[in-house]
Order: sequence, then structure tokens, then C-alpha cells
Amino acid sequence: LRAPPPGASSPLPSSAAIRRALAARAPPGAMAGQRPAEAKLTYFAGYGLAEQTRWMLAAAGVEWEQVALKSNDEFLAMRAAGKLLFQQLPLLEIDGLHLVQSQAMHRYVARRAGLSGKSPAEEALIDMVCEGVKDARGHVGGYPFEIVNGGDPRGLAAA
Repeated sequence: LRAPPPGASSPLPSSAAIRRALAARAPPGAMAGQRPAEAKLTYFAGYGLAEQTRWMLAAAGVEWEQVALKSNDEFLAMRAAGKLLFQQLPLLEIDGLHLVQSQAMHRYVARRAGLSGKSPAEEALIDMVCEGVKDARGHVGGYPFEIVNGGDPRGLAAA
């Protein structure tokens, strides 16, 4: 994707236009930013794999409820209830779906909001950026664990 030439208008809406559009979507009597949640995102307390999904929900203007699990027992209960197709988190509940693969979540939310590209070429460029962010997050996100575990990438060093 390329930036518009100098003097040309951007194909992206201004922040003011985004705010107006979001306020217009609020149900009667609700103030902007106080709309009911359209989605529920469940993950452990912290950033982790759910962070890129949070970014996508925000970019798409989706109001969501954050559920931060505080114990392994909560996670095991979700597994036992059959809510996790691949027995893992994060879980995005939106439009009656229970999505558990991060990249599937991102693509769904992007398509839903019209942010997935207007052609196969744009879709491929967007996918490359999303996959690049995912790859970079793996290295950055794992760094604190290497420090805590004395540089042991398996996390097995004595604390």
C-alpha cells in the first residue's frame, strides 16, 4: 500500500470522521464509548497472543469485553465446557462464533470492518504485514521469559 502523493487526499478517513461514525453506531441513549460490547475476548491476564487481536478490534471500531483469566482452573473449566476448539486461548466470541486461532480472528474482524483489502493483491500485502507483526511479537514477547529463566529458552532454569 502506498501513501497518497503530496496534496492528494488520503483514502483513509480522518480521526474526526471515525469518531462521528462510531458515535452514530451507538444505541439510542448511549454515549460514545459506552456502547454494549459486540465481542468478548478471553485470555490470561497480560498482553500475550491476544494483544494483536485487541489492536484489530480497536482499528475496526468494535466494542469488546475483556475477560482476563486469573487461574489455570478457569482455563481448564473452559476446556471442559468445550468452548475451545483447539484447547487453547485466546478466544474471541463475536457474531455467534467462537474463534480460537489468532490470525483467523484478525482476518475475520478485518473482513467484517472492510479492512481486509479491495483486491487479492491488497489482501496479500495486508496478510504480509499481519504475519510480520506476529513474527516480531514472538521474539519481543519471549524476551522477558528468557531473562527470568536465566536465558534458558525452554523456561526450565531454576528461578
